[in-house]
Formats: sequence, C-alpha cells, structure tokens
Amino acid sequence: MKPDISLATKSGHFNLLRTQGNAICSVFRTIQRNAEQVVRSEEQLATISMNSAEQHASPVRRRYPRYEIDTELHVTTPDERATMRGRSLNISEAGTAGVFVTEWEVGTAVRLEFSVPVTSRPVRVGGILRSRSGYRHGFEFGDLSPEQREIINKTCRTLALLEQQ
Repeated sequence: MKPDISLATKSGHFNLLRTQGNAICSVFRTIQRNAEQVVRSEEQLATISMNSAEQHASPVRRRYPRYEIDTELHVTTPDERATMRGRSLNISEAGTAGVFVTEWEVGTAVRLEFSVPVTSRPVRVGGILRSRSGYRHGFEFGDLSPEQREIINKTCRTLALLEQQ
C-alpha cells in the first residue's frame, strides 16, 4: 500500500501520493516551503498598518507622515541657469516630492518654491534631491529657519485634519 502525504495550509490541503520515493518527497518539501512562504507573506501584508497619508505598502516606517498636496513646485539649481516648474505630490516636515519633465542627479542641491494653504506667500527653501524614480523626485528640506519650519509644520497639521474629514 502506498502512503498518502498531505500538507495542511491556510488555504487548503495538498495530497500527494508517494510513487517515486525521494523525488516526490523533494517536490512535497518544495510545495510545503512555497506554501509556508505564501502564508507568511499574507500574514505580513495583513499586519502592515497603512498610514492614511502614505499611499504605499512599504513596511519601512518614515520619520514623518506624508500628506497629499497638489500645488505648483518650482525648482532652481544653485547655478540658477534654469527654473523648472512641476507639480508637488506630497509634503512632510522633512521634505516634499514632485513630478518634473526633467531629471537631476540624486544629491543635487536646489532651491524650492511652492505655495501652501496656511500662508499667502510662497515658501522658498533650500533642499537636496534625495530620490528619483522616473520623473518623480523626492527632496529633503535644507536648513529651515524657525519661521519656515513653523509654516511647514502648520501645513502638515492642516493637511492631516483635512484628510480626516
């Protein structure tokens, strides 16, 4: 009589007949490992808490939550040869992300100018390009004055309240 080999998983049972000895056992172990990985992945995805301000499923927590903001974003390089206009995607206390039709190298120092809902004057700050993916650019704010920091913090608090509504 040929014994049955079964594997119980969250999603059901796998039954294999041992007909080829070690070859079937090897296949069984591979299926078992894959099923266990799928179950672990599903459990990890289920436990990742999504911050409403962050629209990604990255398990890495950010220092500051990001808030959606759609405003014109002007970026000037230090040599001031050109000012590029783009659109902002989000903002946090540490930086902002935007979309531009040009690309700069990561590490480029820039001047940022953008409008926020808490003041009528545009915010003008220094920054550094920290990440780039296609036309999406992530900028870290440079040395902020106390006034600039307060405006950005107030903007983030305001956007957080608006997201809750």
